[in-house]
Amino acid sequence: MPGIFISYRRQDSAGWAGHLTDRLKEQFGAANIFMDIEAIEAGVDFVEAITTAVSSCQVLLAIIGPQWLTLKDPQGRRRLDNPEDFIRLEISAALSRNVRVVPVLVGGAVMPEPDELPEDIRQLTRRQAHELTDSRWDYDVEQLIKTLCKVLGVPYHKDEPQPQPQPPPSPTPPLPAPAKISGPFTIKRVLGGAAILLILAMVGLCSKQQPIPGPSIQTVMPPPPVQPTSMNVAGQWLSPDGRTYLIEQNGNQVRLRVIVNNQVAEVEATGTIAGNVMELRWQSVHGHWGSMVLTVAPDGGTINGSVNNDTIRQSYPLMLRR
Repeated sequence: MPGIFISYRRQDSAGWAGHLTDRLKEQFGAANIFMDIEAIEAGVDFVEAITTAVSSCQVLLAIIGPQWLTLKDPQGRRRLDNPEDFIRLEISAALSRNVRVVPVLVGGAVMPEPDELPEDIRQLTRRQAHELTDSRWDYDVEQLIKTLCKVLGVPYHKDEPQPQPQPPPSPTPPLPAPAKISGPFTIKRVLGGAAILLILAMVGLCSKQQPIPGPSIQTVMPPPPVQPTSMNVAGQWLSPDGRTYLIEQNGNQVRLRVIVNNQVAEVEATGTIAGNVMELRWQSVHGHWGSMVLTVAPDGGTINGSVNNDTIRQSYPLMLRR
């Protein structure tokens, strides 16, 4: 099957490109997905290497993030203005070789205007883009995959859990044959057994009617569990990057806000604190969401923990000081 080439800039869209690549490999196979041309070996003509790799594919996905158009090199020049920029070379090679080019917008990016692009990749603005939003990532990715299946002429399938085979039922053991009564005086034995059962039943009935008093049993209830005293975390906290975290607390209920420009709440989180451990769910103004698990130091002066971004499936540490 002709492959899919993923063109992306690490500083702009590495996270989105990585998650998209994982899903494409599930659908089309890892051998049919090409990316990371930046790992070209020393001594190899990189223009020729890029041209060969792009020409071997039928589709090129140009991942465009928020900084794709404006990202600059260490000298302060826009990367796209460099004729030897890898991204520019990849897209130019695809456009000039009749490779299907699909602009994929991530992180709220928009398509550039024609006059914002170099001449050799200006045709990119005439290609219909596909947007992958953080809030409905799975749905948008599946729609893109369906489009790629049509272009490549392969069936669409989505992995679903297969039912596990059940072990065959164990055979039911045969019931034992009823014991046969044999020997002499058979009728007498039966009548004697019936008489004994009758006597035992009468004794049991009498014992039920006249219970023998015994010592009373008193149920001892276990003591209720001791709830840990929640630490006081209300107030203003600062992160190493200079952001302000405002925490409000009402008992074990906690509200956290990340403030930028002294007034705008970039992130809001709510949850609970038990002892010195906070568990929060958060959402940002950029449409991302996730969870936090934070631990307050015994002296109450620092908070350490991890922040999980469920939108892009990444985690990173967090440290705060009063």
